[in-house]
Amino acid sequence: MKSGFKLLFIPSVILLGFNLFIYWGLSNLSAELQLQRLDSMKTFTGQVQTAFENILQVRLSNGLGDEAFSQENIQQIARSLNADIQFFEPSGERKSTELFGNSHSKVLWINIPLSAQFSQKGYGLRAAYSELLPMIDPETWTLYGTIVFLIGSILLLFWLSFLNRQQNKSWKEISSSINEPRKLRSLNTSGMATNIATIFAEKAEQNESKYQDLRLELEDNKKQLLQAKRSIQSIKNEHNKLLQAPRLKSGFLSRMGDEITVPMKSVSNMLKLLSEFNLAHEPKEILGIAIRSQQQLSSNIQNILDFSKLDAGLLKLLPAEFEIDVLIQELIRELTPHAESKQLKIEWSLNDRVPMSCVGDRQRIYQILFNLAANAIRFTKEGQIGIYVDSLYDRGKQYIRYTVKDTGIGLPKEAIETLFDSLEPHTKLTNSSFAGRIKLIVSRQLTELMGGKIGVSSEVGEGSRFWFTVLYKAPN
Repeated sequence: MKSGFKLLFIPSVILLGFNLFIYWGLSNLSAELQLQRLDSMKTFTGQVQTAFENILQVRLSNGLGDEAFSQENIQQIARSLNADIQFFEPSGERKSTELFGNSHSKVLWINIPLSAQFSQKGYGLRAAYSELLPMIDPETWTLYGTIVFLIGSILLLFWLSFLNRQQNKSWKEISSSINEPRKLRSLNTSGMATNIATIFAEKAEQNESKYQDLRLELEDNKKQLLQAKRSIQSIKNEHNKLLQAPRLKSGFLSRMGDEITVPMKSVSNMLKLLSEFNLAHEPKEILGIAIRSQQQLSSNIQNILDFSKLDAGLLKLLPAEFEIDVLIQELIRELTPHAESKQLKIEWSLNDRVPMSCVGDRQRIYQILFNLAANAIRFTKEGQIGIYVDSLYDRGKQYIRYTVKDTGIGLPKEAIETLFDSLEPHTKLTNSSFAGRIKLIVSRQLTELMGGKIGVSSEVGEGSRFWFTVLYKAPN
């Protein structure tokens, strides 16, 4: 409605101004014609007055008297002036002419004043002034203009009402067809509504084109999304396979480990039985070498199997109550033949604060100690190997600390940082081996699994000191 009013406002003001202009023009024309009428009457009366006074003056000076104004003379004078005349003599007689009769629409009889010398004698004069110009008085012009203004205003209101209805109808049609470009172009509208309908139609066509483009793009995106989902599912499947691979590998190694360890235990038992016999020196020495090789082979196999299980997260601890001193003595008995073969001494001690027994995975603690002590024996040419046990507290918790000390070749500082987690073939260790690094990595992982830490302090040529802690759990 507001937009329709704005569209109709300008033509309405123009029509109203046109009516006012006509009213003003008619008023000015009426005043101008009135002035012309007055000027014409003044000229006419002057001509009639001058003509009669001249004739009267001549006639009276010649002594003709009233005879100068016979009916014929009046007729002659009227024709010369082109006007009907009524002449009054002193005797009261009136002489008139009827040259035009009722040929004019309006005749105005004007009393024409004569000079004193004639009016005092009783002469009088009237002339009929015919309005040759179509004269309308100002009141008539005002009335006419008012009527025209009212009629124009009424027509204007009807016209505005009609245009408003048409405009509303056009807007309703445009609103109902806003999303149908073809229907918008076929609408029977006019004026600005047509332009707006055309603009809406073009916009709707552009929007429809954009919609089609977006729909095609959306379909392409859906296809790409479907392909991406398939790719993701494929990657997940591969990922699951990769996750399952270590478990499968560990399961395989675990089953193979049973197949390997059972014969190895049989070999170990047989070798121990042979060592109980009273053999000659040379066979006994050969038997000792076989026993040490079997122990080293069993240790390496166990570490490889444990490394695979730890990597797959399948290794589980088996906590049980055990006596710490018994564990250390058993370890010393197994390591002594190795140390004696290199003329090395082994010493051990338990601090007085160390409990006699605890709860933990005895086999894994023994395995860590054996790995560290075996490496110490391997890289020590002379001197001794020490195994020490003490107790410490950290943040309110008690830990059992196991320490293995040697007088071997020592370690460079740059090699200590990656000593417990690197299997790189090229390291800062000059005498390192794959089996030795496996032992250290397995030892670190087992220590962390039991809630402890592992570390080393060493200097080149001064030996090394390896230690690890295990969270203490008291027996029930």
